[in-house]
Amino acid sequence: MPEQQHPARRESVQIVEDVLHRQEVDVCVELSFDRKRGLRGCATRTFRLVGVIKDDTDEYYLYLTNLPVADYNTPDIAQFYRVRWEVKLLFKELKSRFGLDEINTTDAYIIEALTIMR
Repeated sequence: MPEQQHPARRESVQIVEDVLHRQEVDVCVELSFDRKRGLRGCATRTFRLVGVIKDDTDEYYLYLTNLPVADYNTPDIAQFYRVRWEVKLLFKELKSRFGLDEINTTDAYIIEALTIMR
């Protein structure tokens, strides 16, 4: 029986491995950081920290997101970011192998022609 998902709640969280014994983690965290140069002070933002454990290695995959609890459950977020990472790696490969970062057009036909010529 899968563990019941707990709604994200606002709390202070310090992630340490011995505390992470659940299959899923879903909490709100506040992060404070210095503002960019030229702006004074510190800023604080609230994010949702979700994590799932990978069964074969017992390692957590943690994701920091601003996606709302009402719209996305923990497994969906994990899957979403897993796919997003694959797309990012695909584009990195396309840029390095085919020089797509050097093509200065948005016309699909020109991009296709330049890619075939390489």
